[in-house]
Amino acid sequence: MDVTNQAHLVDVAAVNAAGQIVGHLTDNGVVQYDTGYASGTVNIKSNSVYLNDQYQPIDPLRLDAGVRFEKVGYKSVV
Repeated sequence: MDVTNQAHLVDVAAVNAAGQIVGHLTDNGVVQYDTGYASGTVNIKSNSVYLNDQYQPIDPLRLDAGVRFEKVGYKSVV
C-alpha cells in the first residue's frame, strides 16, 4: 500500500462471475469529486487510542478484548 505523498489512486469496480465489470464504486480512484481532493491540498489530523486486555481463567480458554476510539478531522484548501 502506498502511503507517501502523491499516492496512486485505485479504482474500485464490481464484477460478475464472468469477470465483466458491472459497476464502479469510484471514478478513476475518486468516490466523489469535491473541492480540495483533485486540485488542492487536504490536511488531515488523526488521533486514536487503543486498549486491549487478555484474561485466561483456565488453560484452554483465553479471552481477548479491545476497544479503539478514533477522531479524524480534515481541512481542504483549494
